[in-house]
Amino acid sequence: MSSKRQTTIARLCAACAFSALIVGSSHARADETTNALLDLLKSKGAITQTEYDKIKARQQAEAKEGAQKLQAAETRAREAEAKAREAEAKAHEAEAKAESDSAEVAKVKAQTLTAADMPIPSKMAPKPPVEYVTALKKCVGIRVNQVDICIKGDISFFGIEQWPDHNTVGVFTQGPNGSGIVQVPVPSVAGGLATVGNHASNSIRGGLLPSSIQVGISTNQNGLDIGAYFGVYVGGNNIQPNIVNANGNGSPFSLGTPGVDFRQVFGTIGTPSWGTVKIGRDIGIFASDAILNDLTLFGVGTPAGNLRPNNTTLGRIGVGYIYTDFMPQITYKSPTWGGFTFWLAAMTPLDELNFSGTPFSANMTGHDLPMGQAKIQYVGTWSPDVKLTLSTSGVIQKQQAECLNNTVSTVGLSTCALQNEPAFINGMPTMAAGTNVTTWAVDAFAMLEVWGFNFVAYGYTGKGVGTTGLFFDGVDIFGDRRRSDGGYLQAAYTFKGGWWLPNPLTVGASWGVSSLETAGTSNAFEIQSCHLSTIAPVSSVTPNGFGCLVKHNESWIGFARYNLTDWVKLQAEFVSTIAENQIGQEIHDKAVVVGTTFFW
Repeated sequence: MSSKRQTTIARLCAACAFSALIVGSSHARADETTNALLDLLKSKGAITQTEYDKIKARQQAEAKEGAQKLQAAETRAREAEAKAREAEAKAHEAEAKAESDSAEVAKVKAQTLTAADMPIPSKMAPKPPVEYVTALKKCVGIRVNQVDICIKGDISFFGIEQWPDHNTVGVFTQGPNGSGIVQVPVPSVAGGLATVGNHASNSIRGGLLPSSIQVGISTNQNGLDIGAYFGVYVGGNNIQPNIVNANGNGSPFSLGTPGVDFRQVFGTIGTPSWGTVKIGRDIGIFASDAILNDLTLFGVGTPAGNLRPNNTTLGRIGVGYIYTDFMPQITYKSPTWGGFTFWLAAMTPLDELNFSGTPFSANMTGHDLPMGQAKIQYVGTWSPDVKLTLSTSGVIQKQQAECLNNTVSTVGLSTCALQNEPAFINGMPTMAAGTNVTTWAVDAFAMLEVWGFNFVAYGYTGKGVGTTGLFFDGVDIFGDRRRSDGGYLQAAYTFKGGWWLPNPLTVGASWGVSSLETAGTSNAFEIQSCHLSTIAPVSSVTPNGFGCLVKHNESWIGFARYNLTDWVKLQAEFVSTIAENQIGQEIHDKAVVVGTTFFW
């Protein structure tokens, strides 16, 4: 309480006491004077005894009344003093509250000023700072202050029964355990995706899309949208690591473990008006629309290697498109203008690889420039039931024969004349140190979604990019680029559901092919090797036999997918795969697939 207020209350109390004192003393002096005057008048005979008695009685009555008034005044003074003390207490309380309120107001103002200096994420509607943790509507995750933490993933497993081609031939062979006739696959289709075997095979394995857990973190700082993303994938079956690590051959033995594929780890930074830059490892650009809109992505497709199931199946990889792959990259994605968006990327270069194992495919391991990829896409929506997507993408990379000093030929080293290849084969010079070629490919994609129907058409062409995987068997040992072509067609219809169907059901079919041509210099040698393979085919037990490079991998697929719940989808497929070599010999297999994928 202030000193001024305390002085005011003290003055009020003193005034009350002084008033009571003055009243009491004035009454006492008046009584003494009146008594003296009456006695004097009576002694001089001015008033009679009777008059004297009346006056004295009246005086006593007035004195009594005055005493009562004095007592009442003292009571009022005490009440006034009590009220003053009460007022003083209330004043103390009010002052303490005022001081507390002032501190709180100052704190709120300070917080308000601090919050005003902090940027509000453009993707988040401004809200009062009362909810520090909120649930996300389209994600299993939370929002903590200005940071979204999002968790996504899937669990994908299918039962597969495959009936391989029974084409085998008896070949005499000698080995450390003796000699005799062994059965080897025939015809030879090196790099083919159809299967040869004596018996059907069964497996429970992951599909084209492996099971995964993906975590995304996003926020806005200084007006920039910033994100980080981590994706870990696993097929579920035991694998035997090799040059492709988690995607190596299956290893169906006790105590094995599945391959873990940490294929996504990247950050993004951008704005809605300027676009986004991605830095890290993520899916490529070339052929990405082909795989992301392949309806076997959530199923199986061609189940190559079903006898020894590896990390994933193939879907239409190698039977309609080249795998886009996941690679370290720096990618710019533009904003969307009038339905158009474009991507431009520099990616880590990949080696040219002799994937088929034929003697005429080369390895090339030298790179002095990054791989370049780009895409432009148009998306037009005319109604909720009509949508058109068009795109074209491309890839280009320089490949070089990096020949180390007298290195013995092993997987992963460049093909080099006089080191791991003779200088000439039938008079033709093989790849010399420093040989370089430019490999490239372009594609076109179209998808029409109309009234429940889905139609897709895709095609690609290129040189030196190979087949199935990027740069698999794309260049021969003479340094010539092989031509690659392929594509697929897909049609499906989704029944929305009704009294006879509680949830949506999608049925459809697709056909696709991937082709690889021999190059000019090696063509005659490869055709000769193909004819010799019909007599002495190469295999694991006949390594000195002859092989024949694949020319076409083709498949027909029919499928049905039922949305059991928002998270659970059931899918069944029938798959027929055909592999054809360079002289027209074919291998056929068939498979039936039933399984499920959980999405969240």
